[in-house]
Formats: sequence, structure tokens, C-alpha cells
Amino acid sequence: MKLSTHISRALPFIALLASPIYVIAILAAFTRVPPELLQASSGYAESARFLDRNDQLLREMRAGDMARASWVSLDDAGENVQLAILAAEDQRFEFHGGVDPIAVVRAVLGDLYARKITSGASTLTMQLARLVRPHPRNLIGKIGEAALAVKIESYLDKKQILAEYINRAPFGPNLRGIDAASRFYFDKPPRELSLAEAATLAAIPRGPEVYALDKHADRALRRRDRILKRMRDAGTISEDAFYRARHEPLFVQKHTATFGAPHLVEALARGELDPSLPAMRSGVTHTTISNELQGEAEQAALLSIRSLAKKNVTAASVLVVDNASGDVLAYVGSPDYFDAKNGGQNDGVRARRQPGSTLKPFLYGLAMERLGFTAATALPDIAIELPLLTGAYEPMNYDERFHGPVRLREALANSYNVPAIWTATQLGTGVLLDRLHDLGMGSLTEAPDYYGPALALGDGEVTLLELTNAYATIARGGVWKPVRFTADSPGSQHSRDIDSRRSSRDPARRVMPTTVANMLADILKDKNARLASFGERSVLELPFEVAAKTGTSKGFRDNWTVGFTRDVTVGVWVGNFDGSA
Repeated sequence: MKLSTHISRALPFIALLASPIYVIAILAAFTRVPPELLQASSGYAESARFLDRNDQLLREMRAGDMARASWVSLDDAGENVQLAILAAEDQRFEFHGGVDPIAVVRAVLGDLYARKITSGASTLTMQLARLVRPHPRNLIGKIGEAALAVKIESYLDKKQILAEYINRAPFGPNLRGIDAASRFYFDKPPRELSLAEAATLAAIPRGPEVYALDKHADRALRRRDRILKRMRDAGTISEDAFYRARHEPLFVQKHTATFGAPHLVEALARGELDPSLPAMRSGVTHTTISNELQGEAEQAALLSIRSLAKKNVTAASVLVVDNASGDVLAYVGSPDYFDAKNGGQNDGVRARRQPGSTLKPFLYGLAMERLGFTAATALPDIAIELPLLTGAYEPMNYDERFHGPVRLREALANSYNVPAIWTATQLGTGVLLDRLHDLGMGSLTEAPDYYGPALALGDGEVTLLELTNAYATIARGGVWKPVRFTADSPGSQHSRDIDSRRSSRDPARRVMPTTVANMLADILKDKNARLASFGERSVLELPFEVAAKTGTSKGFRDNWTVGFTRDVTVGVWVGNFDGSA
């Protein structure tokens, strides 16, 4: 039989094999590349991961599709991951243009023989196409997938395609991408995966349920070994590396969910802390929190509240600020976030409350500047009557006694009310209010007449955040600086209602003279000066030197203590979120 006869008989068969390729090529010309693939990570829904100052995970908020997901570059994914993924999904990835002709011919022949679709001939690029544009699993869908893969190959290089795939591939329920899988199963970033671990994860996308490590580890290990064998046979790993990886035991360290600093994390996620901090709903946020200190503060708040249960105390908040940097080291909005009965989701750090006597140091510091007072200045602690628009005001001390002339040192240390009111009348409420604004207390938004001289006794509302940072100003020798919640923020302070001169974007600035700040600190450290009110063994006496001041609001609704050392300032509020006494 002539050669031409053989060729003529084979032509229909050749045409049959080639027809899908022609169809795919034509369709590819009219197919658009999904816009989310045209720029790395564009349109990629990430989890929001919040880390402490030492890169420990505080909390991960899942993406909109409820998946854990975080974009990583190929360099951050590591070589082991790249080699394992290619061995598992597409060994000829570097040599095809989106569709592997060898695989297509094999699939067509197999499907014709079986009279049904038995093999899809999917390349890694085709799988990427299916991930970004899901389609029915039929012949028409498969052809459209192949056309999109060809189009993708014409726009993206191989490294871009691989990066898109490893970040979009499913690795289990609510796990999208290699970074989420690596951290969930092995509690480490993908770059640190061993060869065996990388091959184990590479086995999962083929069937996340079939190869689930918590349910079907035996299947995953068998597929891992096949992937390792492919890598060895392709020459991408040595025989020795293959042997060691194959005999490495599977040790899954499933990452348990963490819920650190919940009030701070949620405020950051919603963009509520400061206008300069946008809502952080995706990506990685490096906070200033110390996870260890945060845990200790949360535990201390919870234990303290339990001990005060008989006094109708159900809530407490704690803030710890590093004096030098302004970094927030611990942020406890409530003792128990999940205590719905007592309003555990309320954030006591940012709630406005009457601060009681905690404002007195700033009053006396201002009097030292403006009126020439010293710690030895004698102040009247006698019955006085002040005419106000609402009637006569007769201030009284908490012990309902007068102590005659008292030195400023004792008046502040023992928190006497009458000398503070008298001093406020000498200064003027407006002057005191301006000083409190300079210290960042933007919650005091009313005019001076609204507060009157009782502002000296805390007759206004501030937040624990504002108050603690004001005390940190004393600790710094009179220099105010904005607190910082994230490592990248220039500074932030809960002071939206202050005018632009005192906004959260202000750099560090001097608010009071160093000599005044140092004198206030000396008085607040003086345990002998507060003997009349606190006695010999008070709760303010600690194993180290600390300057501290307490305050209680009207009707015993709010109890405060703020203290500082050279290094840190700690503010504590105790009360009830419903306002009960």
C-alpha cells in the first residue's frame, strides 16, 4: 500500500486529535484575562493577621470568604514549596503554553476509549484558570478553562503564574494558599518547611478532603512519597534528600486559634483608634503589644474583679504604655470579652468616664507654673462657699472633715478636695481645661463654664487612654507624645475632638517644665505624704519605686489608679459598664 494511502487514512484521526487545540486557540483569542491576575495579589482577599511586637500571633480575622489566607511571594514561599508543587501538579510546567499537548492527546485517547471524561489533562495554569473562574465540570467548561489558561500564559510569566497558584490553591476547609496551610498545619511560615513538609502540603490541593491531614494522613503520606519520587526522578532533589524526606515522620502542629488583645484588635480592624490609622481588614499588622504582658494584665484584671464581686464590681480595664516610645504594651478593654451579661465587648480603655481625683496632679502642676506654688505652699482646707450659676457650691473632702492649712504636697498626696477647688478658682477653669487639652484629653469637649471649678475633682469625662498618656507625660519630664498602637504608625492618640493644633499627628512636645513634672512625680511617690489618707501599709506601696494617684467618681461609679515608673505607665479603671455604683 502506498505511503500516500496511509497518510490519507490517518488524516481524519490526526484532525480529530488536533481539533480541540484549534478550538482552544481560537477561543483564547477572544478570552479576557481576569483583572485580578494582572497585578500580583490584586483583588486577593486576605485574612487580617495581628502580631505582637515579637511577631507572635494575637489574632487572625478571616477573609470575606471565611478563609485563612495571606499572600506570599515565591521567595517567601521557599524553594521546597515551589519544587514540590510543580512535581505534584505539572512536571512540564516550564515547557507548555498553558495547555500540555502531550497530556491533551493522552486524555483525548483515554476519554474516547472509555467513552467518558476520565482525565482532564489539567496543567497548573489551567487549575489557576479554574480557581479564578470556576466552571461546570464538563467538556465545554474544560475547553473554556484551557482557553483561559492559554490567555493567562500570554500575559503572565511562569513565576507569576506559579505565585498566583500557590496563593489561591485550596489546602483544606477555610485554608487558601500555602501560607495559611503552612501556618495552620505546621505553625511556621512556608519558607521554613522541610522538604517532606512541603511535599505533604503539595499533596493536598489535588483533593483537600481526600488528603486531609487530620482525617486521612495515610493517603497524604502516600501521595507525598509519590511527589518526592517525581522530584528525585526529575533531578530536582538528590537521592539522599529523597531518602531523608521519605523517612521523615509526619508531625502536624495544628495551630490553635488565638484571641489576644481583642478590643485593640477589633478597634484596629475597624479603623477606630485614630484618623491616621486606616481600617486594617487584611494583611499583617505589627502591633506594639507585648503578648506576655498582655496575658498577665488580662489575668490580673479577671482575678481582681472576682475578688471584688461582693462590692458589685463587674468590669475593669488596663492600659500599659512604654514611656520612652509611647508604645502600648498591654490593652485590656474588659476582663472577659465573652461575658455578655456584664458587657464584656465594651472597651473600657476608650470609654468616657469621670476621672475623679486623678486630674489633681495636672491642676497643681499648672499652679506651680502660673502661680509660683511649690510643694511647700500652704493651701486652705477650710469651709468655703463658691457662687455658681446653679447656686452656692460648698466643696467637701471625702472624709467630711477640714484639715486647716495644708501643704500642697499633703493636699495632693491625700487627695483633699477643698484645696483643689480653691486652687482651681485661682487659676480659672479655662486655663485648667486648656492644660488638659494639651495633655491629649480631647474627650473634654464642653466650654469651661459647663465644668466650673469642679473640673479639678474630675467633673468631666475622659478615657483611660487619654488619662494614662497624660501621666506618661509626667513620667517623661513634661514631654507629651502620641501613643503608638502599631509598629508602623507615627503615633496615635484618642483625641479626635481637639483642634488641629493638638491633633494626633502632633510630634512630641513639651507641655510642662521638667522641674514641675519632677516635683509632681516626687509627691506621687511620697508614701509619708499620704499617710493621713492611706495609712502605714497602703496598696500603693510596691517592691519598687512608683508614683501613683487614685480617683473615684461621683456615686462610686468609677475607680481609677494610674501609676508610673521610669519605664512604664499603667492606668487601671474599675467599675461597671452599666454605670451602676
